[in-house]
Amino acid sequence: MSKYYEMLFRVSDIPNKKVRDKIADAINAKWALDNCDSIEEMNLDNLVLYGRGHLYGGETEEDFAFRIAKTIWKAAGQYLPVEVVATYLEELPNESYPFNELDYNQWKEGDDG
Repeated sequence: MSKYYEMLFRVSDIPNKKVRDKIADAINAKWALDNCDSIEEMNLDNLVLYGRGHLYGGETEEDFAFRIAKTIWKAAGQYLPVEVVATYLEELPNESYPFNELDYNQWKEGDDG
């Protein structure tokens, strides 16, 4: 069973543009980053990437996050601080605000309550 997520990947202390590009390519190979979910440049030594997709085969958020961290470290050839933020999109918290005819009538009469 798959689960739909938005994943944000934050990498800090990147030594140069070449390593930065390798990291972006490595993440994109594991988690598709489309045109609207692309690179946000904070500054040259930091990178934030995000995109939406599915976790498959019973992989947990934590397992996936660690797998991505290892992918980033391998692409960089060194340790870099990595943060993965997982947002489960299938059951987001929400609030419902129903309005009935009484609300309508009060509004029409100018009683904003």
